[in-house]
Amino acid sequence: MPGGRAGFVNTAAVQDRSLTPPKLSTEMRKYSFCTFQGQGAYNKADGFSAPTGVAGDLNYGIIPCDIGGVLPIEWHVKGTQGLLAPTHSLTGLDISLDQTDNDGAEYYFGGNTTRGKHAFTIGGPAFFGRLKFKIADVSGTDDCAFGFAKVQTATANFDDHTDGAVLNVILGDIKIETMLNNAATGTVDTTQDWADAATHTLEVQVGQDRYTRFLIDDAFPTVNKTNFLWDVDDVVIPILFFLQATTTPGIVELLEFECGYLPRRRA
Repeated sequence: MPGGRAGFVNTAAVQDRSLTPPKLSTEMRKYSFCTFQGQGAYNKADGFSAPTGVAGDLNYGIIPCDIGGVLPIEWHVKGTQGLLAPTHSLTGLDISLDQTDNDGAEYYFGGNTTRGKHAFTIGGPAFFGRLKFKIADVSGTDDCAFGFAKVQTATANFDDHTDGAVLNVILGDIKIETMLNNAATGTVDTTQDWADAATHTLEVQVGQDRYTRFLIDDAFPTVNKTNFLWDVDDVVIPILFFLQATTTPGIVELLEFECGYLPRRRA
């Protein structure tokens, strides 16, 4: 390189702070830590039209991260939405939209694409997704599922995923749900519950061995499922599938999202 030997960096030619961890590490490019402190920007695929709320519509957004630049998101509308985009509050991000029975949305963190920021290939390096959130009234959640699912065209129902592994809050019960190669959804009740107005952290880890590990509040569940094995070379993304029950749940508020390769890289 000019002014130095090949293979060495001439520090005199490097601007202060120009070499940041994301530029030096491929792992950091796949990492996000977000506490939803900044207002996001939401639109349609054209980049400027306002989001829409008809069943099956797909909307897009970007949210500032504490670490990792920005978090791209997509959400697929379930039912008919009058509130068209997530709403920022003083403490987090309200993703519950218009709170009508059988309405909801499926959120794809990093985008629903094999080239997305948080798209991971099964059999490669170990990775994780972690979401901390609050539910005002758990009797209003038909589904509130966080974890990983294979990249595929969005569907109306959670059980229509061909492959997935999530922790799902159903009317206050925290369940492990898995599906593989379009087989029926397997369900394990962790026997742990989510109380009204409580805050919890759900985490799903996938090892290089292709096995999945589930954590609630940074610990293994009371009743666990340890034998779910993904197919090698599947590409998966972190998702949040939320569907309203008859009771209005009030705010479902995201407080922290973290995703990347293991071990964690948070500073």
